[in-house]
Amino acid sequence: MMKSCDEEKPFQPHHSLNEKRKDERETWQNERETFLSALGAVVGLGNIWRFPYITYQYGGGAFLIPYVLFALCCGIPMFFLETSLGQYTRINAIDAWNIIPIMKGVGIGAVFLAMYFSLYYITVMAWALNYFYHTLRTTDLPWTRCDNWFNTNSCITYHQAMEMNVTGLFGKENKTLPIVEFWNNFVLRKSDSGLESIGEMDNWPMVICMFVAWAIIYFCLWRGTKWTGKVNDW
Repeated sequence: MMKSCDEEKPFQPHHSLNEKRKDERETWQNERETFLSALGAVVGLGNIWRFPYITYQYGGGAFLIPYVLFALCCGIPMFFLETSLGQYTRINAIDAWNIIPIMKGVGIGAVFLAMYFSLYYITVMAWALNYFYHTLRTTDLPWTRCDNWFNTNSCITYHQAMEMNVTGLFGKENKTLPIVEFWNNFVLRKSDSGLESIGEMDNWPMVICMFVAWAIIYFCLWRGTKWTGKVNDW
């Protein structure tokens, strides 16, 4: 008996569905680019910057026990599954899960997580660009002086702090260093009333840095995988 035309066909790998599309789809040039791209996706600011702080905040060495446990039981297997599935299907994160339709929500969730982390990392990149721009000036760095417009009367320079008794200085006498005020009052433009006040759109240095950061990301990706691999090598 002939099978019905409407009968659902089993999932087929991407290369068997469309050979022409396979030939047009870009790939990494070599194993080094593949490794560096995967390494760049795994090792980020969370590992280098926040992980030591979180480890210190939540118990030091005791925090490493559940961290290593969950990394071995969840993190590494999920990373291996994602990498293997991507190499096998060679399609996007959502369509790749057509191999198991009930798990398609995993691909959708991965896309939304990537979008969320992109917004977070782009903001951090903009902060870094802001600091990098100020390091190019020939005069004293703005976070080493107390005569800037964003400084308060509580600001004391590093030289003054070294001459004074620094024991309890920043707690009892309510003194702050210029680097703290540069971060809070210039970079973040924090308001005194907290999240209830969204402030004004006057932080143009950060707006420009955000635009530059997005432009850098765009030009790293606009030529496709081959260009991205060269960026990873650099």
